[in-house]
Amino acid sequence: MTLLKEYILPRILQWFVVIFVGVTITFLIPRLSPVNPVDQAIARLSGFQAMDPNAALMMRESLEDLYGVKGSLFDQYVAYWSRVVQGDLGPSFMAFPTRVSKIIGTSIGWTIGLLITSLLISWLLGIILGSISGISPTGGGPICWKTGW
Repeated sequence: MTLLKEYILPRILQWFVVIFVGVTITFLIPRLSPVNPVDQAIARLSGFQAMDPNAALMMRESLEDLYGVKGSLFDQYVAYWSRVVQGDLGPSFMAFPTRVSKIIGTSIGWTIGLLITSLLISWLLGIILGSISGISPTGGGPICWKTGW
């Protein structure tokens, strides 16, 4: 029971706090940016050509709905959490109309490869350096300065 109370529950609480803060920061950063992603997408899609005002207005409304930037900041935040919980990360701001989940899917292999490589290197270095440190009685390395060994 003490293991659960002293170790597992605080770790679970920490996990929830980190997830909450991370998702909140991910929500706030694009909204605090001076660049409006809807305007950027319209400019990219229209190719800087003259558009029918009604078509531009309809495009703006559909992009605002697609990006989840309609309504108050609180409504956007609730909708954002709802989408995150469902696994719907929506379209990318930078690579519209590509879905964020597709971008993550194409990059996850390289991420896992880098993770495994760095894990193996750190594991090997830890074993080697720990063994070298453990050879000397003072823990100062392979040469003990007092005995000359």
